[in-house]
Amino acid sequence: MKPYKELSFALFCVCICSCTKEEQILIEPSENIPCDYSVQFNFDGLYEHGNTEGFSIEEWRIEDTCMHVVIKAMGVDGTTWEPKLIDPLFVLDSDPPKHSLRLILENYEQEDIEIRKEFSFEIVPYADGTSTIEYTFENVQETFYYSY
Repeated sequence: MKPYKELSFALFCVCICSCTKEEQILIEPSENIPCDYSVQFNFDGLYEHGNTEGFSIEEWRIEDTCMHVVIKAMGVDGTTWEPKLIDPLFVLDSDPPKHSLRLILENYEQEDIEIRKEFSFEIVPYADGTSTIEYTFENVQETFYYSY
């Protein structure tokens, strides 16, 4: 009789453990994943002097607090690319406030193949205290409004 009690207890523990694991799977992973990078302010002259050559922006979009940018450039695999989205700290006093953004890319890879790679940048920390900001994405000469 004792082996059956031990076996029952073991099955009970297995059931509890498997239920706990299943609950973890149901958690939405996208809710806790932040953007790849943050927008940077222009402290080192990167807005004016950063590399904007040797790559093209294939597409871009805003999702929640992230600006997603798909870049196409020549390289080996893109793992050493260093993208930066720069805010020049020059804000036009208007309603809504106007900011500019410029994407730069440091790419020291050999130009073996054409690569497409997506990066995302957090834009929320740059709120001006109003509910809407007008951004101009300089690389593509497009304007968008961001509300928070």
